[in-house]
Amino acid sequence: MVTKVEAYLQQAKLSKPSLSEKFTEIEDLYSKKLWHQMTLALVELVKEKEMKEGTALLELHEKVLSEMSDRSNPMSLVVLAEAVTTQMTDPAEVIAFVAKTRTSVAGHQEAEVYTEILRAQVTLHQLKDTAKTKAILAAAEKMLDEVDGVTKTHGKFYELLSLLHQSEGCHAAYYRAALRYLGCCAAPEQPEDRAQLAFYLGLAALLGSGVYNFGELLSHPILEALQGSPNAWLTDLLKVFNRGDIRGFEAAAAHWKAQPDLASKEEMLREKIRLLCLMEMAFKRDALNRVIKFEEIAEEASLPVDKVEVMVMRALSLGLIKGSIDQVAGAVCVTWVQPRVLDKAQITAMGARLESWLGEVDKMQQMMSTQATPILSL
Repeated sequence: MVTKVEAYLQQAKLSKPSLSEKFTEIEDLYSKKLWHQMTLALVELVKEKEMKEGTALLELHEKVLSEMSDRSNPMSLVVLAEAVTTQMTDPAEVIAFVAKTRTSVAGHQEAEVYTEILRAQVTLHQLKDTAKTKAILAAAEKMLDEVDGVTKTHGKFYELLSLLHQSEGCHAAYYRAALRYLGCCAAPEQPEDRAQLAFYLGLAALLGSGVYNFGELLSHPILEALQGSPNAWLTDLLKVFNRGDIRGFEAAAAHWKAQPDLASKEEMLREKIRLLCLMEMAFKRDALNRVIKFEEIAEEASLPVDKVEVMVMRALSLGLIKGSIDQVAGAVCVTWVQPRVLDKAQITAMGARLESWLGEVDKMQQMMSTQATPILSL
């Protein structure tokens, strides 16, 4: 007797000639009861363009996938379920389907988290309920913390979390979540998607409150997607901020003033780059020469001298630097600078300072050896 699955596969070979070979393979695996191999073949099948048209995936689920719930790897099962939901139009139907899928994968921590992410995805994109999405993701994150290693599910979680923050205009939170997403999985395949992500990340880094470290983004290949595009200037602007170059910022005004989000935050951007300028000045100094005159800061940051002390106090309050202000001398003594991801030029400068420090240590050793000789010879 021909089963429902076999009947569907035989009919699909005729109705979808371009996928005949794939359906034949799945039919063969089904007849041999090679459930794992069959599941993998189905995961590849749902990626096909022809299967994404109309209600092909819904039919596949009804005739095949519904019969595989107790025979498939839990993670493969939720990936297949995700594909099926793309052809469902009613959010309530999707949520009910995802809940049913979670029941099927109960006991598998990562698969359960994935279903919660799918539920949050529908809640955010279709129901437009950001408050409920936050609650779902907060609970999912606690479950995800118990999953070993870095998995595809981590990438899916941080991708959705970044989109949630983006919808709320939370630049700093979006920046951190999007970087975590890129740390968990590869960048989007389509060039236009990579370029868009790179652009949004660049804007978020500049506009994000409390974001003073651009090195991690600048070292990521995602920015290569902006090369040769109308937004290539954004990479250069990020480099300008990373080195606290206020003059470079002014030189790039034609670009950033044409971008509404940046133009509307001009004062905030000026404050940020001046703080980065102060950090860079302190970073470049030798450990024994970190007393910086207000006049030097004013010159480097293009700021009136009477405004420098307020800026230094701001840097201290934000924890960007540590030290003390000498109001009488009109100077700041910097004892610590917030760690950052360094670019090649900054690493080279640090190497030069280390060589200088080693030279000073060597001189001190020689002096102690010379001075100690008369004492030791007594």
